[in-house]
Amino acid sequence: MDAPNQTVAELHERSFATVVAELIRTHATGAVEVHDMIGTNRAFFRSGVPQGAKLSRLKNPIGRLLVEDGTLTEAQLDQALEIHSKTDKLLGQVLLDQRLVDAETLKRTMEAQSRLNFLALFALREGQVEFLDGLVHLTDFTPAPMPPLVALYTGVRDHAGDEVTWPLLATLAFAAVTVSPLAKALTAELPAVEQMVVRLLETQRFTGDLARSVPLPPKALGALLYALHELGGLLVGPAINVPRA
Repeated sequence: MDAPNQTVAELHERSFATVVAELIRTHATGAVEVHDMIGTNRAFFRSGVPQGAKLSRLKNPIGRLLVEDGTLTEAQLDQALEIHSKTDKLLGQVLLDQRLVDAETLKRTMEAQSRLNFLALFALREGQVEFLDGLVHLTDFTPAPMPPLVALYTGVRDHAGDEVTWPLLATLAFAAVTVSPLAKALTAELPAVEQMVVRLLETQRFTGDLARSVPLPPKALGALLYALHELGGLLVGPAINVPRA
């Protein structure tokens, strides 16, 4: 999947992270379908901004998310599920009918579910990926825009295997690394520690073992550098005569 009009790839050949980066860079609008053994997963993009996803199997169920954030008790969820099992109503509608949640809380939780489902797709290792130009299937999930760099960084950090980042990290071990002018805008939505790392890279050129110089665990640092590199926020050059920090 080297461009949006090249529509098919295998996940064992191109990782989901690589596909996401390509669609972000090309400002694509449409849906990525990932066909696995269960069915079809769909991830949505608008002008290169990830909008969330709908999975082929139930993950991050609404009821469980509401219990985890303290909105519902286990007893209230069990009550709603019992009613849900006897009707054709969606669980969210049952929760509204029983006045266990309000519309705004339900919407916010559905957005969180969609973001979590999008990030879960980074863990897929097998299946066929297809990009469908134009927005489709938007009736079965709640769009929840995610900053592109944050989506790529979080997805790689929490879900992707090391094989996504190790080729880049191997290159960086023998290169001078700093950030490009694009990085400031890209990283505005990152957590404070990640922004600190970017500021360090803005003011110094690092070589060798970056993990010794920045306050991030190695997996998170690798994911951040990978995301910055894929989206044009990282400059990599020869390490000759570049002092270590």
